[in-house]
Amino acid sequence: MCRAHRPSSSTENVSPRHPRRSSKRSSATGCRDRDGGRTRTPRSRTIGHAVEELEVPDIIVCGHSHCGLVEAGLRTGPAEDADGRPSPDAYDKVTTVTSSKPPVFDERPTAPKTWWAIAALFGLAFALVFLPYGGAASFIGLLAGAGLAGLFVSKQGSVRIRVTHDLLVVDDARVPLATLGAATVLTGEDARAWRTYKADPRAFMVMRGYITTAVRVENIDPEDPTPYLYLSTRAPERPAEAIGIRD
Repeated sequence: MCRAHRPSSSTENVSPRHPRRSSKRSSATGCRDRDGGRTRTPRSRTIGHAVEELEVPDIIVCGHSHCGLVEAGLRTGPAEDADGRPSPDAYDKVTTVTSSKPPVFDERPTAPKTWWAIAALFGLAFALVFLPYGGAASFIGLLAGAGLAGLFVSKQGSVRIRVTHDLLVVDDARVPLATLGAATVLTGEDARAWRTYKADPRAFMVMRGYITTAVRVENIDPEDPTPYLYLSTRAPERPAEAIGIRD
């Protein structure tokens, strides 16, 4: 096999595509250079260019729950970066925005624990079906059956119901509390009636058969044809009280 010859030299090799740079390289932050006596990383140079050259008025950094980047920003503040070094000029203009009001109500209508036992039995049934084809097929049937049943059980609790000080959040839907009317607690026969023969097909419903209580919230938005929201919840008094709060 023929290999291309690479010249060796005690001096630094310079690629014809990439001219020699005077910046130093760090394994943690990549290339850095000096600008006005301050150290800038590639990310800080990008933000600095947006603020100083393009005059972008606002840069919004969004993070998920328990986001490490946002938590680092909250700990260190705009004056210095995560390593404690002075921040570039662009970071001196950073303002941390966070919510000081936690949700008043937060619940996931998860399935009962007995459903997980049923999912395991479903996988066992699949294993017995494929047992005549050998141990490997039986094991694959066990994994497939338990996995499918477990996915279905997990999906039941994927919807999240939250009430903040100004919004009702149900999965991807965000409804301002100002557009909602009275919230009624439903238990027993009332809950069953509103999810069966009294139900309106135009209603927004998060219904779980294994939860026998719910809250029914009137919609008073004249531009929204949805008459009400039916939400299965194990503690209907709490969201009903939270929805009644108006800041």
